[in-house]
This record gives sequence, structure tokens and C-alpha cells, in this order.
Amino acid sequence: MLRDDCVKCSECCRVLIFQTRYQVTAENIKFFRMRGVRVRANEKGLIDIEIDSTCPHLSPDGCSIYHKWPDVCRVYDCSRDPAPFKMR
Repeated sequence: MLRDDCVKCSECCRVLIFQTRYQVTAENIKFFRMRGVRVRANEKGLIDIEIDSTCPHLSPDGCSIYHKWPDVCRVYDCSRDPAPFKMR
């Protein structure tokens, strides 16, 4: 099943996001930043870790396997603008 709300931004093809159990606190943010880890706050007030990792299936025209997307791509929340949550 294809997503009806996909805006073809290809963000899900460029960034891996891992949810943690850590609360957004200055101490926790500092812990990750000191290690060179890029983090952002999620809607639950927890820290997400972001890793740049371009998918090998990303072509100049977008996803070359869109018709058979893996689950990890299907659940990416592309409706949320990540810019306000960035904590670089």
C-alpha cells in the first residue's frame, strides 16, 4: 500500500531516525552532542537520534522502489516538519 500523504520530499531516503528513551534535558543533549551525535526532540519530549544515510534506491527522480517500499520507509512521518525540532 502506498502512502496517500507522501509529499515526495525524499527525507525518508536521506535520514535514519532512531527513537531513544531519554528525556529532552540539557544534560542529555550535551551527552549526545559531545559525542558528535545529531539529535532532535520528538513529540513525546524524548530525544531522537538522526543519522545521515542516503538510500541506494534514491534516484534523481525520487525513490526507485516506491511501489515496493520497505516498512521503515512507510512509517516515516514526513508530515512533520523536522526543522523546529533540530538540536544541532
